[in-house]
Amino acid sequence: MARTPKSAGMLARRKASKVALKRVLIVCEGTRTEPLYFRDMIATLELTSAQVDVEPSTSTCPANLVRYAEKRKREEDFDAVYCVFDKDTHEHFPDAIARLKGFKGRKIALNIEAIYSIPCFELWLLLHDGFSTKAYLTATELINDLKKSERFANYVKAKGGIFHVTRKDLKTALKHARKLDGSGDDFGLSNPLTKVYRLVEELFALSKEQDKLLAE
Repeated sequence: MARTPKSAGMLARRKASKVALKRVLIVCEGTRTEPLYFRDMIATLELTSAQVDVEPSTSTCPANLVRYAEKRKREEDFDAVYCVFDKDTHEHFPDAIARLKGFKGRKIALNIEAIYSIPCFELWLLLHDGFSTKAYLTATELINDLKKSERFANYVKAKGGIFHVTRKDLKTALKHARKLDGSGDDFGLSNPLTKVYRLVEELFALSKEQDKLLAE
């Protein structure tokens, strides 16, 4: 009996099933706020081209966070690793930046990206409401300003659902964060500053919703 010819669609599906998923690790300084935000985003995006793991660090020290990310990268063959942390009043923030810079300078780069905020992650949320260059000494100062917004009036750390509350203004936040970043230096230290937009762009780039949600 002659074999039934395989359709182009069948062949395409078989080929796609053999393509290994891109493996991405996001390591967060926060144990709840940042992991909840990114997990909600990843669930919403329904990523089919990547496996993204979000792990809270066991330490709030930025330098220890970077060491943990390095350890995880050596343990497993992640295609990309992102370190999400704040400057705030952390004494060892410069040490974390120096270590991440060192990864870039190696002959074989570790591909660990710095996703930090000055002073804190909540700056990313603030940029959904408008553009601001106001400098902050501490996270508390910024969060007090964030709470002046109606939708963030009852904001508390470790609260879920923040991505869904802010999603409709995502393009606004991206535009404002890029503007704050100015030259786009990987390790810029202006105040305020957030690199969260870079991770958001990377996650949406893995999603079928990229064109719809990131289009200018």
